[in-house]
Amino acid sequence: MSNKALLGTVSRITLGILAAATATSGACAQSAGTVAPPRPPAQTTAPADDETHDIIVTAQKRSERIRDVGMSIQALSSQSLVDAGVAAPQDLVKVVPGFASNPTPYGANVYTLRGIGYQETTLSAAPTVTVYSDEVPIPFSPETLGTALDLERVEVLKGPQGTLYGQNSTGGLINFIAARPTDRLSAGGQVSYGSFDAVDVEGYLSGPLTDTLKARAAFKVSEGGAWQKSYTTGAKLGERDLLNGRLLIDWNPGSRFHASLNISGWRDHGETPAPQFFGLQVLTPGATALMPPGLVAYPTAPHDNRAADWDQGVDYHRRNSFFFTSLKLGVDITDDVSLTTLTSYQRFKRDQPVEGDGTAFEDYSTIQQGDVKTWYQEARLAGTFGGRGNWMLGGNYEHDTVFDQFRILDKDGSLSHVLLSAAPLVILNLPGNFERTDQTISTGAIFGNVEYPVTSTLKLQGSARYTRTTRDFFGQAFDGVNGNTAFFFTLLQAQLRAAYGVFTPSGQTPGLTDCLSLGAAPTFLMGCRTDRLKEDNVSWRVGLNWKASKDTLLYANVSQGYKAGSFPTIIASTLAEMDPVTQERVTAYEAGVKTSLFDRTFDLTAAAFYYDYKNKQTIGRYADIAFGTLLKLINVPKSRVAGFEVAAAWRPVPGLTISPVISYIDTKVLGSFRNFDYLGQPQDFGGRAFPLVPKVQGSLDAQYRWSIGGDAKAFLGGNLAVQGKTWSGFIPNDNEKVPAYTVLDLRAGVEKDGWRFSVWGRNVTDSWYWTSATRINDALVRQTGMPRTIGATIGFAY
Repeated sequence: MSNKALLGTVSRITLGILAAATATSGACAQSAGTVAPPRPPAQTTAPADDETHDIIVTAQKRSERIRDVGMSIQALSSQSLVDAGVAAPQDLVKVVPGFASNPTPYGANVYTLRGIGYQETTLSAAPTVTVYSDEVPIPFSPETLGTALDLERVEVLKGPQGTLYGQNSTGGLINFIAARPTDRLSAGGQVSYGSFDAVDVEGYLSGPLTDTLKARAAFKVSEGGAWQKSYTTGAKLGERDLLNGRLLIDWNPGSRFHASLNISGWRDHGETPAPQFFGLQVLTPGATALMPPGLVAYPTAPHDNRAADWDQGVDYHRRNSFFFTSLKLGVDITDDVSLTTLTSYQRFKRDQPVEGDGTAFEDYSTIQQGDVKTWYQEARLAGTFGGRGNWMLGGNYEHDTVFDQFRILDKDGSLSHVLLSAAPLVILNLPGNFERTDQTISTGAIFGNVEYPVTSTLKLQGSARYTRTTRDFFGQAFDGVNGNTAFFFTLLQAQLRAAYGVFTPSGQTPGLTDCLSLGAAPTFLMGCRTDRLKEDNVSWRVGLNWKASKDTLLYANVSQGYKAGSFPTIIASTLAEMDPVTQERVTAYEAGVKTSLFDRTFDLTAAAFYYDYKNKQTIGRYADIAFGTLLKLINVPKSRVAGFEVAAAWRPVPGLTISPVISYIDTKVLGSFRNFDYLGQPQDFGGRAFPLVPKVQGSLDAQYRWSIGGDAKAFLGGNLAVQGKTWSGFIPNDNEKVPAYTVLDLRAGVEKDGWRFSVWGRNVTDSWYWTSATRINDALVRQTGMPRTIGATIGFAY
């Protein structure tokens, strides 16, 4: 770390410690990252140690016991997340069966639940697994970085959630629920130091301001941790520089009115990690002689998570930020009917460089800029049928404006060397270009939900939502560099017109900022693309819950959800490459059981499911008229997902909790569906599994806590996570293979009188693994996991 960065780290840590130490009253501590003072856990599988309280969730927008909710939910407390090392949504892969997260070569993470994910990296691409903060949707995955700050719990809902929680969640959703302001003055915090000089400081201050007003402020600072090392120069990359904060204010002026204000935000100036280069596969073999010899003979990375390479002299620090505010108002109109409104404004700004090819040459990298503004409004009425059953009726509206721009840098790649003449030799170099989209998305919906007891043990549940989405699109590809790309497209247009018998000049001479994408034959006129996509749908869910005993619930559901279509931000030499995907549909059948056995020392949840999948949205390929096979959004007409999952918590003796989870997911494309593989060869994807969906996932978390004298306790625990093999493409091949891997985390510590000290290790065996592998331009690259990290944490609560 530089002296300037070190001074900044010290000053932030000092301010954080002083802020967190100003309170004097006792309270439970909160954390989002490494380890914190203990809190009562709230896992779906059961409370830890000797706790036997019922877990209350709000998955159906009302408070109820998790064991009474007839759907697949996993609820994880702040302490459960801390113990497992969950500091961001992607870390949930350690503890949530059926959940997967893979970083893409374009700097984003794709979340998948039960095989339903959207492998698209456009900023405006709505995910199939939506992240929420206190019931408010955060519509785009890059915005979710800071959601794990100072939590009460996380609820993971699986399967289509198109009724109560809106469109696009065909895979499920993750609701991060913030810790609320407390009735008395309290504070807590922690400081962690780990491998690669990584420092984390976080804390909170909470309490009453008046008799009716309470507030809670929380912060987190993450610095250092440059974990990647160049295997050719010894340089380092991957430094963290994250500031995250939240202010919550609760106002309860009377028994019938409640208001909650959430103002939060983060800014990320950390470095974007580089992929790992493992081979060269030239897109245009005839251009190999024109490429830099050093790139053609570039050494592959050693078998080490840390090993990577990147363009030298480039500042890979991000300049990303996110501002989030929401206001929740609740009014009890009568003793039986309540009105709730949610109002939210969000703003995300992105400016980040991304290394794409994992070499010191400029084969492919990008500079990504973006700006997202979101307004969200929801209103709903809820009540009961005279104390029997319940109902809900509401509507919401969301308005998003998204600017997304990629500057593509590929001057050393094979596609950027164009041979114009052999005698005399004339080579035109295309150093890169720009791709830009502007989109406006308006989504309106009305929804309703009814749950009614047919008998004292049997409940019938039904819900439906009508959704209408309009997406206005403007897309352009332009030179923006030195005019070479514009000149090349002028020549290409003339050649294509001549091939179709059109010999008159087009009259187009594009400049640096003019649109270059070619139109349809025979004229091939260059231009921008302006389009509109309007879609509507009806999502629904029907369920039957049977309370076989106080501690056993059997349920069966049929649900249908939709995800709206979208346009890409993509290398588009033709206007056709900007075609949108249309909305996808998932019809899900699920049956499950939730039970507690052996005097509530063994909790078990299990579910089996089958998804009928229509028009799956994914990234495919397109035979470009000039550059070979390029990426393009596609719909897969028919496919299916089948599987099961089991989660348990066993407390055989006081202080010991053993929590295994396992999932099995079988995906398949049905019928015949033809597209191109990563080499550009036409293939039939019929019968193939989805990319990046392992069939088997599992984890085992165990912890033992015991007294060591007086009020002091010691604890020892660990988490073993297993991911089965998969591939980054539909057609299995060695270059896109993601082998099975196992990651072991360990933790140990002591706690007494509000203080907690622990030591921990992540990936303690230093397992070399990767989460995706693909071809980027001429390079074969992997997105590797984190190497072994060890550290210590001290936390307190007053």
